[in-house]
Amino acid sequence: MKTNVSVFSIMLCAMVNAQGGVTGPYEVDEHTVALYHCDTGSGTTLIDETGVYDGIFRSADNPIWTTDSMFGPHALEFDGIGDNVSQPALLETIPQEGTIELWFKPSVDIGTEHLEVWLTFKIPSQYNSCHMGWSDYDSRLHLQMNVLGTKHFAYSNKRIWKAGTWYHVAVTWGSRGMEIWVNGVLEGTNPNTFIPITGTDAYDFSIGADHNSNYGFAGIIDEIRVSNIQRVFVLAEEQDTDGDLMPDDWETENGLDPLNAMDGNEDFDHDKLVNLNEYVWGTDPNNRDTDGDHKGDWWEIRWGHDPLDPHQ
Repeated sequence: MKTNVSVFSIMLCAMVNAQGGVTGPYEVDEHTVALYHCDTGSGTTLIDETGVYDGIFRSADNPIWTTDSMFGPHALEFDGIGDNVSQPALLETIPQEGTIELWFKPSVDIGTEHLEVWLTFKIPSQYNSCHMGWSDYDSRLHLQMNVLGTKHFAYSNKRIWKAGTWYHVAVTWGSRGMEIWVNGVLEGTNPNTFIPITGTDAYDFSIGADHNSNYGFAGIIDEIRVSNIQRVFVLAEEQDTDGDLMPDDWETENGLDPLNAMDGNEDFDHDKLVNLNEYVWGTDPNNRDTDGDHKGDWWEIRWGHDPLDPHQ
């Protein structure tokens, strides 16, 4: 690891996930679809450690290799104008559960003005897509899933992303809905779940910009992993005995079992929010309408209302 990595970033390396990995550097496991260490250091191919999905630098829009990395000897630096790495077959069919995660360090502040920027981008077919990035109307990082032309979003709480700072971000989708993780903290959720999205007229999976080399990210990207499972990330020092992302005390107070890792996916009050979602949003897993305003918690979250504010 480079000496320029902050103490905070080193602390993040100690995070563990429920499938037994760490936030980096990763190893290929049974759920890894593609893994890019970004360590080659030369050439125009991004090596996939699974041996299946090597990425290709676009001939006119090449990122450059840099030794300013989060892990290993190298990383990729993008200019924000059009630098792009693409892989045509990766996520041609988006699985029902999945995770895209990476480390990035912006070269300019993100969030001080609204710009459309994409870290990763995939369109399997005309009305279906999966994007991770920022929009031109919101400075929060988001996961956008378009399913049959309908857009679904999950947003981070964080709005300002400082130049020269490393961040670990992960977006997931699956039985828990859509999730945004920043530096090991679950910051945003959306309860929607999806059927697998199959490609018919696919655009490439793109890193650093969209498939047309637009909306480029300016900065460094390292340690990219795509998985076919909805991974979770939790600080090792948290009191979460069963590793389901819900603290033992909260589980006990709300009638869950701190030794049962499966009860995070249960829905005690049948309001379409599983217990883990209830914990993230601060809602009552035993009450469909936590704030008592006669609007269900799931409905309020789905339409951008505060499930804890009866006046909203």
